[in-house]
Amino acid sequence: MDVSDKARQTILPLIEAGHEVHLNLSKVDYMDSSGISVLIESKKLSEQKKTKFEIVEVSKPVEKVLAMARKFLWVTKLQKKEI
Repeated sequence: MDVSDKARQTILPLIEAGHEVHLNLSKVDYMDSSGISVLIESKKLSEQKKTKFEIVEVSKPVEKVLAMARKFLWVTKLQKKEI
């Protein structure tokens, strides 16, 4: 089991139970698409459950990955609107 699977198995049940989750990523040196996927799943589930999911601190490497992901998601949304 990799880190993103462990994160998913830890975070999603907390949100499912209605708990607020405040995620500190300040010690995370690397994040790939599977980690981003966990964050997106967590955010969507928290919205469905009407609870809070937030990232409270982010390391520089993760901040760069999240910035690129935001740009990609923004471009993808624009392309969908044009179709």
